[in-house]
Amino acid sequence: MKIYTLQTGSTLVSSAVPDRSSHRWTYAYTGLFQRRKKRICVPVKAFLVENQGHRVLIDTGWSEACVDHPLSHLRFGLWFASEPVLKREEAIPYQLQKLSLKPSDIDAIVLTHLDCDHVSGLRPLKEAKHIYCSKEEWQHAQTRDVRYRKAFWEGVHIETVSMKKDTSSPFG
Repeated sequence: MKIYTLQTGSTLVSSAVPDRSSHRWTYAYTGLFQRRKKRICVPVKAFLVENQGHRVLIDTGWSEACVDHPLSHLRFGLWFASEPVLKREEAIPYQLQKLSLKPSDIDAIVLTHLDCDHVSGLRPLKEAKHIYCSKEEWQHAQTRDVRYRKAFWEGVHIETVSMKKDTSSPFG
C-alpha cells in the first residue's frame, strides 16, 4: 500500500475552528467580529491511497479557481470564514498529472464531508469511477446550511453510503 499526502494549499480561519472552546461566542468559528490578522493558517490536505492496483482519493481540497477568483468561486460567506491560500500546482489535477494519473484513473473518491476545503476541487475530478459521501452528510448538505455550496458538486454523480454503528471504532 502507498499513501500520498497531497497538500492542497491552506486556509486562513478563526482560531475557534480547531478549538471551539477558545472563544465564548458560539459562532466564533465564522470569524465574524474578529480581526483578520489574528487568523491562523491551517493546511488543507487530500490523500491518495494506492493498494493492489486500486486508487482511492480522500477529499479533493481547494479548486484551482481559488487561485485567481476565490471570492467568486466560494461566494462571500465561505470565503470570509475559510479564506483559501493556494498555488495553481497545488490543485489536485496538477498533482495527479505529476503522478502520471488522470481523474479517470481514480477508482473512488471518498468525501469525508462537504465543507468547502474538502470538496471545492471536486468537479474537475468527476471522471473518477465512483464518488462517495455519507448519506447523512449528503442529506444535510441539501438544506440551506451556509457551510455548503451546491455548485461544488453540480453535475457530479455522488453515491451515498449509510453510516453504520461500528463497535470496533473508538466512538462507534
